[in-house]
Amino acid sequence: MLQSTSVMARNGSKEPSHVSTTTRLTLGLFFIALGFLLSLVSFPAWPTRVLPFQHVINTMVGIMLGDSCSVLALMY
Repeated sequence: MLQSTSVMARNGSKEPSHVSTTTRLTLGLFFIALGFLLSLVSFPAWPTRVLPFQHVINTMVGIMLGDSCSVLALMY
């Protein structure tokens, strides 16, 4: 029988509880700064601008830091 490898936090979310708050904050701020720098790279698509690195960073934040941190990083 397969066992789940995810660790449940105290509040019941599936985010890893072994990562400290300082580490999450540092990684979150790093990804926000990286997203800002890479937002200077854009490709014109007829009526809009395409920012492909923004989607990559949002995916990486969602995987590495969890859902709630990903939503907060999306706002900046």
